[in-house]
Amino acid sequence: MLPEKPFPDYAFLPGHNPHPNKEGGHSFGVSEVEPLPLDSEFPFRSEEYLFSLDLYNFGFYWESHVGFEALWNKAGRKGFIADLLKGLIKLGAAGVKARLKLEKAFEGHLERAFELFQDILNNHSVVAGFLVSDLLKYTNNLKERAPHYMDLSSSGSNILFPPLFPKEAS
Repeated sequence: MLPEKPFPDYAFLPGHNPHPNKEGGHSFGVSEVEPLPLDSEFPFRSEEYLFSLDLYNFGFYWESHVGFEALWNKAGRKGFIADLLKGLIKLGAAGVKARLKLEKAFEGHLERAFELFQDILNNHSVVAGFLVSDLLKYTNNLKERAPHYMDLSSSGSNILFPPLFPKEAS
């Protein structure tokens, strides 16, 4: 979604490579960007949102969760936009747990993401370009295929999950 923005040198995996913010890490010494609030009506104006989705789709799960978390904090951690972002944070965390082959933790993050998306659907069908029903299906599919993702994590590929693309602006 932002092809001009380069990815980090590696996808962080705890215990396997340097923490990004520590000396030797891919983000060491880089100032954190203060994102603008995510506007559900015009989500594609947010570079942080789009880049976080790119990171997620290319297997940079930890890095995507950091971007989504910055937006979640900017949203005040409450409300349907914050809940969407928290759900996306949980999907990123699930990717990290899958790569570490921690199936129970993987499933726990997916269950929480599902709950957040379900709560949003009670009042909103589309948020920040996503059909909430599609997010529920996506999350459920990941959980149903947990053994597959645990096996796939052995392949050495960073990308485990199908891509997650917003479909329309609300």
